[in-house]
Amino acid sequence: MALYRDAIRDVTLKLAGFDVWDRVENPNWSVLIAFLLLLVIGLGVIGWLVLVVAKAKPEELEAQHAKGR
Repeated sequence: MALYRDAIRDVTLKLAGFDVWDRVENPNWSVLIAFLLLLVIGLGVIGWLVLVVAKAKPEELEAQHAKGR
């Protein structure tokens, strides 16, 4: 049903002189690059935090180690 509606809309707009499929896209490259850069940095920070948590020892082991046991 949606495909019929889309086809009817495309034909109707084409008859009015507007081709939906003939538009030009102009991406905003600076914003896209900033987003991807911040995404990679954020994923790196999350990975680092997971690594720190995985290497961390429980407090009781650290206390015993500090006492020399």
